[in-house]
Amino acid sequence: MPWGDYGDILLAGYAYMDEGTLYVERVGNFVPPVYSCFKLLLITDKMKQLLESSGLTGFSFTKAVIKKAVNIDWLSWDLTAIEPKVYPRGGEPENYIECYKHNPELAEIMPDIWGVILNDEDTLVGRMRENVESLDELYLIENSWTGNDIFLSKGAGYIFFTERAKQWFENHSEGYATFEEFNSRIGREEEVAKAIEYITPKVRKPDPYADLTTQNWKDFQKFQRQAYQFMEKQKSSKTEKSKALNRQKAIGAFKQAENIRPLPKKERQILDNLIKDDELSRI
Repeated sequence: MPWGDYGDILLAGYAYMDEGTLYVERVGNFVPPVYSCFKLLLITDKMKQLLESSGLTGFSFTKAVIKKAVNIDWLSWDLTAIEPKVYPRGGEPENYIECYKHNPELAEIMPDIWGVILNDEDTLVGRMRENVESLDELYLIENSWTGNDIFLSKGAGYIFFTERAKQWFENHSEGYATFEEFNSRIGREEEVAKAIEYITPKVRKPDPYADLTTQNWKDFQKFQRQAYQFMEKQKSSKTEKSKALNRQKAIGAFKQAENIRPLPKKERQILDNLIKDDELSRI
């Protein structure tokens, strides 16, 4: 999808489990034949019927409840444009859904949506070092794989597909399924032990930020998101003045987040680099 988080919300919306029920909040009436939301895999009723006769293994189904349906005809927009035709009220991507009322008539004409339930989390993921920095440093431990075509793992937050499952989805998903290759190999005994150790819950230290309110966390995430948006605008700026202005706005947003709690290591490094670039631009 184009438009970053805005495009992601328009295509996938939200999906979540609550007391055993799968709820969906999304834009309609278009629903892609297959899409994911976090570690949830969702498909339309037509896709479910095809998947049931595919011969693939490792899943069951649960029907989703469309809790909120919002009518936005984003398919008529220019998908090659740098920005969406219409921004949501308030400017936040999630407001495409949150700032509109549920449309029951729209929900009625939308296709049924099913969650593909993947109960297999026995497959282990190994790490080439403790703190990995890229996908290339992870690998499936083949001798822990249970043989299912679609599965989860305990060591990484991805949905995995065998080559057979990948080809099936590429042939039936109308272009909405894309894949990234994941390393795999037979794991030595010590690699298996290390993977198990990694997923074993550690004794947690007291949380120094336990007193932060829900609003604190929302504001912290909002300021970080705004900082990244200003960084994207900086990249597409046409003039040095505009670049500098967006860089300074990104610095300001990161600092607002930092006033709530210390930034994660990645964002702290990004902020340091932005400040350094800003200082060099003034010389």
